[in-house]
Amino acid sequence: MERYRSYTGWTSLIIRIIEIAVPFLALIYIFDVPRRYLNHLLYPSQYAAIFLVLILILIFLLVPAAKDSAENKPAWYDILLITLSVAVCLYVFIEFPSRFKLEKIDTTKIEQALFLVTLGVLTEAIRRTIGWPVLILGFVFLLHAKFAYLLPGLLGGPPYSLSDLASYIYLSPWGLFGPILEIAATIIIVFLIFGTFLHEAGAGNFFTDFALSMTGHMRGGPAKVAVISSALFGTISGSPIANVGTTGAISIPLMKRIGYKPHFAAAVESISSTGGAIMPPMMGAVGFIMAEYTQMGYTAVCIAAVVPAILYFVCVFFQLDFESAKLGLRGLPRNELPLFTKTLKEGYLFFIPLIVLVVLLMILQYDPLESVTYSIIVLVLVSWLNKKERMGIKKIFNGLAEGTRGILLIGPVCAFVGTITGSVSLTGLGINLSSILVDFSGGSLILLALLSGVAIYFMGMGIGVIISYIILAIIVAPAMVNMGVPVMVAHMFIFYMGCSMFFTPPNCPVVFVAAGIAGSNIFKTGFAAMKLGIICYLIPFVILYNPALILMGKTSEIVLAVATSLLGAVSLAAGIEGYVVKKINWFDRVLFLGGGLCFFVPGWVTDVAGLAIIALPVIRQCKISKSNG
Repeated sequence: MERYRSYTGWTSLIIRIIEIAVPFLALIYIFDVPRRYLNHLLYPSQYAAIFLVLILILIFLLVPAAKDSAENKPAWYDILLITLSVAVCLYVFIEFPSRFKLEKIDTTKIEQALFLVTLGVLTEAIRRTIGWPVLILGFVFLLHAKFAYLLPGLLGGPPYSLSDLASYIYLSPWGLFGPILEIAATIIIVFLIFGTFLHEAGAGNFFTDFALSMTGHMRGGPAKVAVISSALFGTISGSPIANVGTTGAISIPLMKRIGYKPHFAAAVESISSTGGAIMPPMMGAVGFIMAEYTQMGYTAVCIAAVVPAILYFVCVFFQLDFESAKLGLRGLPRNELPLFTKTLKEGYLFFIPLIVLVVLLMILQYDPLESVTYSIIVLVLVSWLNKKERMGIKKIFNGLAEGTRGILLIGPVCAFVGTITGSVSLTGLGINLSSILVDFSGGSLILLALLSGVAIYFMGMGIGVIISYIILAIIVAPAMVNMGVPVMVAHMFIFYMGCSMFFTPPNCPVVFVAAGIAGSNIFKTGFAAMKLGIICYLIPFVILYNPALILMGKTSEIVLAVATSLLGAVSLAAGIEGYVVKKINWFDRVLFLGGGLCFFVPGWVTDVAGLAIIALPVIRQCKISKSNG
C-alpha cells in the first residue's frame, strides 16, 4: 500500500472509530459475548461479513483509486463502493442463518447479482492494496469452475450455473465468508494488535538497541544487528516488509557507514527481515492458515517451525561474520552504542509478554486466541512499570487503530481466496492436479519437490506468500502426502519455499523496500540476497527427508539432526563466503560446501562423511589461527 488519504473533521473521526471498533468486535466474537450474554448465536460467516464490510469501508476511504485521486476526500465512486459493500455484506449477515445448509441451495436472481457485486468490490479493494496478480489467478479458477465441463480429462468437471457458484461461493460457509476470512478476522487481527501494542510501548526501539548493544561492536556489527533485531521484531510482526521498514531504516545506513556496499547492505536486511516470516509465533500470518489446513493446531505449527528458524538465522549470521572478516570490516565504536546493561534494564519488561505468549502456546498449549489475549493484557500491565512507555488510553487506541490498518492488506485477500477454494472444491481440480503432479513426477519425491518449487516460484511472483501457500496446500500438499510425506512436512515445504519469494527476483517485495532505503539496484540486491538466503531454499528439501528438523521422531534423532544441521549451516556459510580465519582456496570451499550438505542428510553415515570431508579445511584454518597468534 503506497499511501493513505489524510482527513480532518467528522470523516477522520468516523475512520478512527471504525479502526478501533474492528478489534473490539473481534474480541466480542472471540469471547462469544452474543451467545453468553444476549442468548443470540452469531454464525462465523455472519461475523466475517461484519468484519469484511468494515475493512472495505476503510479501504475505500483511505486508499485512493489512482495516483491523481484527491488526498483529503473520497470520490463519488468511493461512496458508491462503500454502499455496495454494505449491501452485499448486510445481506449475508441477515440471510445466512436461514440459508445455512451444507447441501446445494437455489439462489435468486438478486442473490446472483449480489454475488457478482461482491466480486466487484473485492476486486477493486485488492487492486488498490496489493495489485492485479491475485485477482487474475482467482478469476482463472472461477472461470474454470464455470466452464470446466468444456475441458477434457482431469482438467474437466461437471457443469455449474451462476446460481451454483453464487450458492457455494457467496452464501455457503466455505466460500467468500468462509474459514480463511474468519482466521483473518480473529487470530490474525489479534496477533497484529499484540504487535502494534508492543510497538506503541517502545519494543521496536528496544529490540534495535538491544541488538546494537550485543553485536554493534563486533566485526560487521550493524549487519548482525539487522539479523538479531529482525529475528526479535519478526516474533511480533510476521511481516517481512514491515520488518524492513522498521529495522532497515536504522541498520542499512549503519552497514553502509562501516563499509558495506549499498546493495549488500540492502540484501542483508532483506534476508534478515524475511526471517521474520519464518520466526514463530507470528510466521507472516501463514501459520494460522496452516493450522486450519493441517488440522494439527497452531501450537504444533509453531513448534515445527522453531528449529528451521534457528538454522536460518545461524547460517545468515555466520555468512555475515565471514564476509565481514574477509572485507576487514570493523564494528561501531563502543562509545556510540547503547550500553547492554542499561538497555536491558530499561527494556527487559518487553520480554515478559513474549515469554507469556510462548509459554501459553508451546508449553501449556492454550488456544492461540486465549494465549495472545492474555499476553496483550500482561503487556499493558507491565508497561505501567515503565514510566516512559506506559500504555494509556491514547496508546491503546493508537495500537488498535494500527492493528486494523495492518489487516487492510490481508482481509480482502482472505475473502477473495474463497473464490479459489470454492472453485477448486466444486470441480475437484485440487485432487485432479495432485494426481497429475504425482503421475508427471513418476513417483519420485525429489522430482515432485522440484516441480513444486518451480510452481511456487511462479505463484509467488506477485500474489504473495498467503495466496501461494493456500493454492499449493490444495494442490501440492495432497500429492506429497500420497507419496508418504507427513502432513506437517508437506505444508512446511510449501511455506518455506513460499518465503523465499520475498527476496527472489524478479518480484521480490522485501528487496524493493530495502533497495529503496539503501539506494541500490534492485536486481543486484536481489541476487546478493539469494546468495545470503541459500538456507531458505535448502531447508524445504532437507525436511522432506529429515522430519526430525521439525521435531518429528525420537528424541535422539531430533538431537542428532539439530546438532549436525547447525554444523552444516556453519560449514555452508564458510563455503559460500570463502573465508573463516583466512581466505579459503577453491578446493577447501568445495569441501566445506560438500561436508555442509552431508550434515543435512539424515543418518550417521552421512554425518561421519561430513566430518571427514571438512576435517582438512578445518585443520588448515586452525593452523592459520595459531600462526596468527
